[in-house]
Amino acid sequence: MIIHNLLRHKGRTIMSIVSVAISTALLVSLLSVAEGIWQNTSRSVLASGEDILIVPDLPGGSGAGSLGSISNGHKIADDIKSDTTNISETSPLYGTLLKIEQVGEISSDNTVNTEPKTGGVLSLGVIPERLKKFLVNGDTYNLDMIELKFDDWFETPGDPHYENDFTGPWTYEVLVDDYLAGKYQLTIGSNINLSIGKEAHTFTVAGIFKTNLKGGYFEDFIDGFTILHLSELQSILGEDVITKDNRTVVIDYVKTIAISLKSESEGANPADDIAFGLQEKYPLLDVITLGEQLERLEEQNAMTRVFYTAISLVSIIIGLLFVACIMLISVYERINEIGILRAIGISRTTIFKWVILESLMLIIMGILIGFLPGYVGSELLGAYISEDIGISEDLTAFTPELVVWSFLGMLGIGTLMSLIPALRASTMKITNAVSFVR
Repeated sequence: MIIHNLLRHKGRTIMSIVSVAISTALLVSLLSVAEGIWQNTSRSVLASGEDILIVPDLPGGSGAGSLGSISNGHKIADDIKSDTTNISETSPLYGTLLKIEQVGEISSDNTVNTEPKTGGVLSLGVIPERLKKFLVNGDTYNLDMIELKFDDWFETPGDPHYENDFTGPWTYEVLVDDYLAGKYQLTIGSNINLSIGKEAHTFTVAGIFKTNLKGGYFEDFIDGFTILHLSELQSILGEDVITKDNRTVVIDYVKTIAISLKSESEGANPADDIAFGLQEKYPLLDVITLGEQLERLEEQNAMTRVFYTAISLVSIIIGLLFVACIMLISVYERINEIGILRAIGISRTTIFKWVILESLMLIIMGILIGFLPGYVGSELLGAYISEDIGISEDLTAFTPELVVWSFLGMLGIGTLMSLIPALRASTMKITNAVSFVR
């Protein structure tokens, strides 16, 4: 009987199934992208080699610098590293944007052969041999969702310009990513000017590394990625020293201090114990363990999932309400049949089951059909977001768990919606139903 009723109005049945399929496809597409972003960011954090991060928390005060910076970054990193029992390595880092200018080639008659290009670059200041301890497989560094893979490295170790209160020699070495190298026609030995204002410093390309940045959103703001010695970046920014009362005061601002622990560190949760001790020692800084990083990322991802689900919920409610309305129309069209069935002894419960099963069959078919366009849509949406951001990563995670929870969620809401026509049919009085018989 249920199949007969569904086939009676094929157009309505198809429209109902399509409405549910569209809602399912939208839900699955958005949630799979949210899950894909979470998996990529969490994988990047787990592969970073950073067991603990120290970042600014409160401005001003001991240990904390201005504008979200950590003062005395070199000193704090060295002080933490002095715990040779637990600490394997510390790496102070400074990330910022710099202006880049291509140095045009000079011909024999002292004229510039090419028109210099200018733009912005994302720059990271590091102490080379310290950062190298955080490379995965000896050649890859993960910075959020940005992956840096090195074939070349700095020629000069350490951070020589930091010596004697930032009066040591400059190395003028810089590593550039392959995207920037291609855009500015750079090779090892090429020169570029880096600056934050009018005063530019000329650096020589010491190496070219690969990155997963491939234009897109990043290209609207930056032309690529550069890495240079930490103290030299600090001096370009004026974050090295200040003059106070006619004397030089070292401020040595950094943005992050990465910490790697020794594998044999004692305690059930050595990272938590060490982080607790560091937090007590540097109360105005934020000490974050690897687990806490993942928790914060999960919280952010949960908010993203809620946002995407809310968007999908509008479509889901519309689609399932459409099915409920179609079933209500079907109930009113078959009111005489229902009256006769009730008159010959069919119970209200049986009528209720028939109508709700009919609704659920439409919904289940719509859900199952919707998974295919949902998968295709998630791949297209993930590829679009990846291209728009400018990273060569697959941001789609079409997992069995996502399919199961989407199916159960849609089915649960669909069941609630199906109660409307089912209750209407089962609570109809026999006398009112029979009166419609012609």
